Amino acid sequence: MNWKFWENWFKSPAHEKVLPIDLTSSKEIDDVDEVVSNQGKADSNAITANIPIIYITQNLLERTRELLASFAENSRSEGMVYWFGFELGETAVVTTLVVPNADTRWGCIRTTPQVNVQALSAIVGTPLMLIGQAHSHPGSGVRHSDTDDKETFASFDGCISVVVPHFGQEGINLETCGIHRHINGVFRYIETSEISDHIGVLPGEADFRANAKTNGATRKF
Repeated sequence: MNWKFWENWFKSPAHEKVLPIDLTSSKEIDDVDEVVSNQGKADSNAITANIPIIYITQNLLERTRELLASFAENSRSEGMVYWFGFELGETAVVTTLVVPNADTRWGCIRTTPQVNVQALSAIVGTPLMLIGQAHSHPGSGVRHSDTDDKETFASFDGCISVVVPHFGQEGINLETCGIHRHINGVFRYIETSEISDHIGVLPGEADFRANAKTNGATRKF
């Protein structure tokens, strides 16, 4: 997954995929549209099977929420946080949060190539790679807008885009967030029943000392 997103900035538009259907075959094809549709579903399922499940600790998920909420402290502005980490075969793990110097003057998020290069400078010389991003919406609507689909920085197959409602000010729960995965060249909204196939939350801290509270510590799971 490392650096694949750069390809989207410079590559020419993808050519339309032509299915290898032999219409001269003795086998009659009653409904070509159905064949195309079934092939598209098969392609999508194959890519879904090959992209890793992304894991983030509860601590980093909560910190993501706090950073998103900070954008709206002085004005009703959406926020943005990039997720970096490691891809390990069938899984990927978020380790690092990077906040871009985004333009939020109009309440929405806008980043430029220069802003994104600056954000990337934080992980230069490390083995970290871009895994995805989280950004906030003002209300309960958590589906991508047309702008989100077209201008999201992390837009290579396998990357994840999490939309957090209410500016992140009312907590964070993946089931009430909008989970989007870039699959087969486009962002797809992930239904609640399928979220666990794409993203999971790991324990971030655990303190089993009997006197943890008296020491000012708390147990976190």
